[in-house]
Amino acid sequence: MRKKVLLIPLALLLAVSLVACAAPAPAPAPAPAPAPTATITVTAPAPEVIEWRMHIPWTDTRPEAGLMLDWAKSISEASDGRLKVTVYTGGALGFKDADMLRIVGEQGTIEMFAGYHGYVAQDEPSLGLLVPSMAFETKEDVVKMATFWRPMLVELYAKHNVRVLSHFLWNFSSVHLVMKGPWNSFDQLQGKKVRGWEAAQADTFNKLGMAGAVLPQAELYLAMKTGVFDAGLHTTNGVVALSLYEVADYTAPLYPPTDDEVVAVNEAAFKSLPADLQGIIINKSEEWTATWVKMTEQPWDAEWDIKAADKGITILPDFSAEDKAALQKAAMEVWKDRGAQYGGEVVEYQNKVEAVMKQLGLL
Repeated sequence: MRKKVLLIPLALLLAVSLVACAAPAPAPAPAPAPAPTATITVTAPAPEVIEWRMHIPWTDTRPEAGLMLDWAKSISEASDGRLKVTVYTGGALGFKDADMLRIVGEQGTIEMFAGYHGYVAQDEPSLGLLVPSMAFETKEDVVKMATFWRPMLVELYAKHNVRVLSHFLWNFSSVHLVMKGPWNSFDQLQGKKVRGWEAAQADTFNKLGMAGAVLPQAELYLAMKTGVFDAGLHTTNGVVALSLYEVADYTAPLYPPTDDEVVAVNEAAFKSLPADLQGIIINKSEEWTATWVKMTEQPWDAEWDIKAADKGITILPDFSAEDKAALQKAAMEVWKDRGAQYGGEVVEYQNKVEAVMKQLGLL
């Protein structure tokens, strides 16, 4: 029994020694590092920039050019730069104002133009004879009438694939007769050579005993310098911008301008735009038309009269009420006579305008 008891501790001691001498357990293998993840940066493509070119007749020194530059800038900003309209002042693209219905509308050579509807009369007589130039007494009368004739302008331009976007009236209260002598009466102007910018004006001067003729404004300086013309129509802004103060000494207010300038685009070019850009152009154009209507409450005459006087021009008193009444009567007669030469649609549109003038008590 004693022998058995001694053997048990001995066995336990041996077991502990074996455990202590055993090799340590191997450390677990490290987990494999994850493969690096590739980073992919997706860059959205830059939006396409659509570029349009706009022809305008006004030089950089004319306030009308400033209006067009503001219009174009607002379109670019509203479209976040997706539509860029570049304005080419003073006909810098080399096109003639008279050809705009063909260049923009029918051929689509450029996308846009701005200017007076009378300039394109050779291709659309109804545009040239829609409004009786020199036949209104006040600028307020012209502003009233513009509300009625503007839908007609839109219809007539549309015939030539041209969409009218905005309108603005030439923002002067008076067109002046710029003269080499102090002739602010029709009696003093008898036989004098007088420039107009459209045929109806020249015919009206002829009817009143002057020698009227049509001449582009760019040629007026030389024509007056060389004595080809004794006088010509323009505003006091034109006197400064065209340096007419070097070849003339006097001006006198004669009549309120009826020139209704349009901002217009090739219809196909407009329709090719995404719908959102079309909406931007329509909305901004309507805003500009409303702004320009408001602008007529502050015409530019006072500012430019001062500038012309600073250049040495003497601004004479207005022509007499009798002379102005004679001018308005002659202008209406010429307007109707020229319309009758074309007949048809030209007379139909004239009849609509004349009916409104009678309705408003302007005839």
